[in-house]
Amino acid sequence: AQYDDVDAFYSIITHLALDGYFDDRGCSPEFLSLLDLVIEQMGQAKTPVGDTLHFLQGKRGNAYFHRGDFATAFDAYQAALTLAPNPTRRAMLLGSLGAVCSEWGRTDEATRYFEQGYELASAGPDEVALDHVLIQQSYAAQRRGDYETARRAASEAVELSRQGDNAQRQGYAQLNLAAAEFNAAVQKVVITLEAVLELAQQSNDRNLLAYAHQTLGYAYQAYEKYEEARTHFEKARQLFQELEYWPEATQLTNLLQRFGYLPQE
Repeated sequence: AQYDDVDAFYSIITHLALDGYFDDRGCSPEFLSLLDLVIEQMGQAKTPVGDTLHFLQGKRGNAYFHRGDFATAFDAYQAALTLAPNPTRRAMLLGSLGAVCSEWGRTDEATRYFEQGYELASAGPDEVALDHVLIQQSYAAQRRGDYETARRAASEAVELSRQGDNAQRQGYAQLNLAAAEFNAAVQKVVITLEAVLELAQQSNDRNLLAYAHQTLGYAYQAYEKYEEARTHFEKARQLFQELEYWPEATQLTNLLQRFGYLPQE
């Protein structure tokens, strides 16, 4: 179809990209190259293609975003923004641009895009666009460790999705909220335990020091900071051995082996 019938080729790629297959199955490198080709040829066509090119550029941006090619994703989202047929789509693309800029390390630019998207979606008000912007902002904030912003945006998205009675939107909003609250709680625990560790060192209390290292190991493991977790587990294990707290030392030996921090004996 790609070579014999251009219209059929366009139709097949457009259908796969926009009618659910792309979202359900992902985008392989081979399909992405075909999508790039269709978008390039549509952009050069003299006949109008309606809103199709806008939506294809948005899907292209999503594909490159998830592949970690943020520069290409940014360009695709910008192209889609230029072609946006209505305020809803414009606000949603601003949210997507905020997300890609955040992952790209361009935090100030990301903040501006999120603010513009939020303002545009709120003016409607446009629940679909506002929900998209809030979920993108919450996820982006969480990725860079700003759990308060993540929690605030996710909380607003949860309330908004409940009003609209949309199960999928509620699911994503509540997932982001749960993750933000979990990470914020672990962050607070780590701060408290670091203070306990300092007190144990000041008082030269090796018993307190051992348990502080052990608990910090669990906290960092939950925080997905595995090198820090390993360091604290190993220090706790050494202290427990020196104190001859053998059940605790054995438990940590087993844990270190289970997580791959120590070779199996």
